[in-house]
Amino acid sequence: MVDEVVISAPSRLHFGIINPFIKNYRLYVSAGVAISKPRVLVLVRRDDSLFIRGSRASELMSVLKNFAVKYDLGGYIEILHTIPKHVGLGSTTQLLLSIAYGLSLVNRLDMSIEGMARELGLGSISGVGIHVFKHGGFVVDAGKKSGDDVPNLMFRIDFPSHWRFVVLIPRGRGLSGDEEKRIFDSKVDISENLVFKASFYLFHELIPALIDEDFEAFSRALANLQETVGEMFRNFQGGVFAEWCSEAVNVLRRMGIVGIGQSSWGPAVYGVVESKDDAYRIVDKIRECFNGIVFVAKPDNKGAKIERIA
Repeated sequence: MVDEVVISAPSRLHFGIINPFIKNYRLYVSAGVAISKPRVLVLVRRDDSLFIRGSRASELMSVLKNFAVKYDLGGYIEILHTIPKHVGLGSTTQLLLSIAYGLSLVNRLDMSIEGMARELGLGSISGVGIHVFKHGGFVVDAGKKSGDDVPNLMFRIDFPSHWRFVVLIPRGRGLSGDEEKRIFDSKVDISENLVFKASFYLFHELIPALIDEDFEAFSRALANLQETVGEMFRNFQGGVFAEWCSEAVNVLRRMGIVGIGQSSWGPAVYGVVESKDDAYRIVDKIRECFNGIVFVAKPDNKGAKIERIA
């Protein structure tokens, strides 16, 4: 019997949604990667009642309480460390799944990660956060043909461990789940050619470059994918990149980085760099001219893990 467990989960960078709006085609289909930091760290201890202490406790309780009642789950939960909220790094999904996974262990509940996500209302648009929690690495979900189920995993591969991400978080915030839902529920006319181009860049260029560990080809493919996906959201964010991300994108471009992306609605922006040494050299230069958070992150090819069990 497990009495206490500490769960650690990675952040995620979102690479884009292939078809956000054309409803007579398969919707969504999302890609992204797990990164080493910042991380969620959650302690869950067996208890008869449900109690959450720490960052976002009341918000998390409002989502988890029905799940806990339905499956008769109890536990003392302490949020030891979390990912900043609404910056584009997937904080809510990683927090909720970490807690649910911990509760399943201390209560001996046999349920898949996908099942927990479904119970918690996650994955309504993208399944990237769910699949990187479970598997780590680079993932592509299968999108949705209809219904509200969690998008299945289509593809997963280890991301090259020697490549690095330079991540910039300017001031500002991305969209909440409710704000995002209103956009995806609205009727938006986009060109079919954008969907076809995004699909081409992801499946014909980016994934083969990743398999080959061809850094230059991957960087070009990521840039093209982001430009194409960003064009679909231009009317909602003020351009190919969100207005609150434009300065950070320009900073990365001035550093000579080609593979640049906006994670989800931002404000987090990232650039892929070929080595650790290059990444830290670039970060030192960025800190001289950028008024925001900047750090280097490794790819995380493991996903969520149990740090301690008792």
